[in-house]
Amino acid sequence: MAISRNPEAAEQQRLLARWAAGDLTQEEIALLPAGLRERARVELSRLVEEGIRSGEEKGWIDGPAAMRRLRVRLQGRAQERP
Repeated sequence: MAISRNPEAAEQQRLLARWAAGDLTQEEIALLPAGLRERARVELSRLVEEGIRSGEEKGWIDGPAAMRRLRVRLQGRAQERP
């Protein structure tokens, strides 16, 4: 997810990421537009279903190993930024 230069949109993105992780208070949830939450809920459900289908069709991956690879890639990207 790209970070917006618009402060309001950037704050919504930050809150939405925390919402997806289940890490928001009810007050913070109220700050997110209902339509945005619903679109995110639909998209997350689609991604989960796609992942389950892919795992069943192509085989499952080693989750901890995949997370280690992802962490290394993200750390590399962070170091590339000025």
